[in-house]
Amino acid sequence: MASLDNTAANAVEAPAVAPATDPAEIVQISVLAAQAAGIKAQQERTAAACQRIAKLSAARQSWQDTVYKTSNDMLYAILQDCYRLYDDMLGGSVVAGALRTALDLTLTERKIPFEKTTHTMTKIVRCVFDGDRRRINAYSLALRAAFNNKPVKVPVDEIASFIAANGGVEELRMPKSTTAMTLETKLDMAKSMLGKKELAVVASAKLSEDLDGAKVGAQHVLIVTQLADGSLAVNGMVSTTAAVNAALTAYYMANKTPIAAAAAGAAEVAKQSETAAVIEAMVAQAA
Repeated sequence: MASLDNTAANAVEAPAVAPATDPAEIVQISVLAAQAAGIKAQQERTAAACQRIAKLSAARQSWQDTVYKTSNDMLYAILQDCYRLYDDMLGGSVVAGALRTALDLTLTERKIPFEKTTHTMTKIVRCVFDGDRRRINAYSLALRAAFNNKPVKVPVDEIASFIAANGGVEELRMPKSTTAMTLETKLDMAKSMLGKKELAVVASAKLSEDLDGAKVGAQHVLIVTQLADGSLAVNGMVSTTAAVNAALTAYYMANKTPIAAAAAGAAEVAKQSETAAVIEAMVAQAA
């Protein structure tokens, strides 16, 4: 017991923290406490906002995977049957004639308006989707785009996949400009412009390891990071066609005005050269 008493007597007690009495110190402690409470409250609000956004994203994914997909699948199936009906109406067979007559009779009995010039595809869609004229027009144009697809019309059994692959009804119904450049043209113009530039030459043993020596002239995409001194650090390289085409497309979109001007200038030079060649040939012939 004596040893225990001695141990207790010799124990060092933790110093008691005296409460702050200086007004300035009290204010500082209050400010720090308020800041800490504010930070905690903001963290809680941020966490709640993150949860809210995550729930919205999950709801969108669920809708897209179920209701939206099912709805579109059903719509495309109906449109495919409309397309099939139109295909069966073509030609001079007895069956085709009976189908055309039945369609006109049905439209008349249901008081759905149509003219002699109304396209048969539009009449079918009006009969099936009686209601919103804009929607009917979109469906008709989409199906007619499939029928007039080049080089051959889309087969009946591939209509649903054709509509889905082309971005849906709205994308198909939009008129395509005859002067619009194809992706291949844009890529060629971007390549032509870039071929006239050489911003820097980068060489390293690591990059060389991933290069195919037989593909001299091939294009690659370098992933770089801008450093504080203004230099660029190469972090990686991608050589897939998709990555290169995406980069060329982005370059074209960001520089299409100077690219178009350069192309126009090149065309004018070619035209002048051709004219000069013709004149030169005529002079030589006259001589």
